[in-house]
Amino acid sequence: RVFRLFKRVKSLNKIMSSLLKAIPGVVNAFIILVIVMSIYSILAVEFWSTFGVGGIMQNERSTDIELKTSRGQEVGFEYWGNFPKAMFTMFQVMTGDSWSEAVARPLLHGP
Repeated sequence: RVFRLFKRVKSLNKIMSSLLKAIPGVVNAFIILVIVMSIYSILAVEFWSTFGVGGIMQNERSTDIELKTSRGQEVGFEYWGNFPKAMFTMFQVMTGDSWSEAVARPLLHGP
């Protein structure tokens, strides 16, 4: 019933047809975004997957600093350990997402 209303009311019909015409452009932008995120995720895995191996990092004063996440994993492995983890981290950075740090990441990648 609701969809029949779009055909009868001209302003709603105009809005719906405009939305349908915009879909290809939005899909193209999304594909470009995924490609760029994939490239940077691959680079991040190569550069940072071993960051903090052993759970210790030395700062510029040669002081040992514990480098573990709240879940007890090494920072490089948890955030950049493999491609899916790196993509999820890129998504978090892109969206400014913080709730998934405590909720979604443990569910997706284990404790």
